[in-house]
Amino acid sequence: MTDAANKPGTGQVPALPPIFTPILAGPTESPLDLALAAVDREEDATGTVVVADRADIADAAFILGPDRPLMDALKVVHVMMVSVNDALGSIIPPQIAITFGWPDRIMINGALAGGLRLTLPEEIGPDSAKADPVPDWMILRVTIDVLGEPTSDALGKPVERTSLMHEGCVDVAPTLIVESIARHFLSWVSKWETDGFDPVRNAWDGRAEGYQEKVAFKLPAGSIKGRLLGLDEDGGLMVSRDGKKRRAPLRWLLQGASWNEK
Repeated sequence: MTDAANKPGTGQVPALPPIFTPILAGPTESPLDLALAAVDREEDATGTVVVADRADIADAAFILGPDRPLMDALKVVHVMMVSVNDALGSIIPPQIAITFGWPDRIMINGALAGGLRLTLPEEIGPDSAKADPVPDWMILRVTIDVLGEPTSDALGKPVERTSLMHEGCVDVAPTLIVESIARHFLSWVSKWETDGFDPVRNAWDGRAEGYQEKVAFKLPAGSIKGRLLGLDEDGGLMVSRDGKKRRAPLRWLLQGASWNEK
């Protein structure tokens, strides 16, 4: 197996909308580590996007400046999810299905191809949902497997995994993916701010893996199973089981990502 992380990068800086400031992370550098360093170094690093300079994965960490309480701000994960769907949909063949696994998994043709990871200030932990503070910043990292040979710290070791290449998407550059995600994310954030969460919720429901079917999710914060009904108004997951609606709250995100071992 080729260790793509040790190959020299292209040095190509993504062309992002002017609101974003791109920074390249070298092939062996962590976009998250560089994003955290930018937060520590700068008074306001909002809009900085640290992008991995690699050919095997599309990996970018967006530094955001939430202006809303934590439980509302967490919905940005769903905003990014529908943005990723639109971004990939504009690049890859239409017959390839891109869906979501709640709350943070990106699926291609039913298999895991990547996901999102949310990082918040250290003082905001699993119990912060009760106080519902406004975070000073948050980092939303998007990782998508392009060539099928990610390093262990990128996609972990899920049981069923795929990549764009394995699904027939050849010559799709990670830089192009990040550029498309940034454009669609900006558009969806604007829609969220203008029209509220309902458009995001409706778009997410229509692209959920297993929508209206029986699902079972085992996550770091808990597990839920039943017939998938979609998102509730707070971004949590609704299922139907034994004739009753059951919910998994979005605050489970505070316990960590569901789709890798780290």
